[in-house]
Amino acid sequence: MTGQILAGSREAPLWIHHSQRATEVAASNADGMPTAALLAINADETEPRFTRFDGADVLILRGVNLNENRRPEDMVSLRVAVMEDRVESVALQRVRAVEDTAELARASGDRARSGMILTSLVASLTSRVKDSLVHLGRQLAELEDMLEAPGPNPSAQELAQLRRQAIWLHRFSVPQAEALEAVVAAEPAWLKDSDLIEMREHWHATRRNVAALEAIRDHSRLIQDRIDQATAEASHRATYILTIIAGIFLPLNLVAALLGANVGGVPWSEDGNGFTYVIIGSAILATVQFLILRRLKWI
Repeated sequence: MTGQILAGSREAPLWIHHSQRATEVAASNADGMPTAALLAINADETEPRFTRFDGADVLILRGVNLNENRRPEDMVSLRVAVMEDRVESVALQRVRAVEDTAELARASGDRARSGMILTSLVASLTSRVKDSLVHLGRQLAELEDMLEAPGPNPSAQELAQLRRQAIWLHRFSVPQAEALEAVVAAEPAWLKDSDLIEMREHWHATRRNVAALEAIRDHSRLIQDRIDQATAEASHRATYILTIIAGIFLPLNLVAALLGANVGGVPWSEDGNGFTYVIIGSAILATVQFLILRRLKWI
C-alpha cells in the first residue's frame, strides 16, 4: 500500500495514512500486511469493530462528518490496522482526527508510538461526537422553549431532522463503544499501561455519548408528542368554536329561509316594519340560544 507517512521516517514509517479509494488501495502492494486485515480496512461498507488477525489488529471507527456540504450524522469511516512495526489507516474522506493526531505525532517526534496514535485518534473522534451532542441538546432545548412560549409551535420538520441526526449518531456509536470495549479487554501489546488507561476512559466517554443520544432521542419524542397534543387541542378548539357558531346560526338560517319563501302568507311581507321585526326576533332567538348553551356549560 502507498500513502502519506504521518509519523516516523521514510526508512522506518510508524504511521501511513491512505486516502485512496478502497479498490485502488486493495489493488496496491500490501507491504506485508495480512490479506484479511487488508480486506477489512478496504471494505465498501464498514461499521465500528475491533478484530484481531494473525499479524495485525484492525480497529474500524466512525466520526462526525465535518466536511463541506455534508451532514454531521453522515459519519466518516476511519479504518486502522496496527501491526508490529507500524500503523496504517484508510479514510476515503477528510477526517479531522487524522489531522489532529498527525500534529501530535510530529510534535512528539521519536516519542511517537502506535498506542499514542490510536488513543489520539479515538480521543479526537469521541470529543467531536460529544460536541455534536451538545449542539443537538441546545437545539432541542430551543424547540422546547418555543413550545412553552406563546406563539406558533416548533417546526415538525426541524424536529424530525434533529431526531434523524440522533438516530444515525446512535446507529454507529453503539458498535463503536463495543469495539473500544473489545480493545480494552484484549490489552494488545501495542497499548502501554498508560495508553490502556486512556483508552478505557475513551470507552467510558463513548458509552456516555450513547446514553446521551438515547436521552436526546427520548426527549425529541416527548417534544413531538407535545407538539402533536398542542396541534390536536388547537384543532379541537377550532372545531368546537365552529360547531357553536353553526349551532347558533342554523335556526336563524331556517327562519330566514322560511321568511324568504316565494309563497303567499309570509308574515310582514307587506309591512314596512317587517325587516325590523325580523332583526329583533333573530336577536331574541340568538340570545335565548346563547343562554341555553351557557346554562349547559357548552360555552
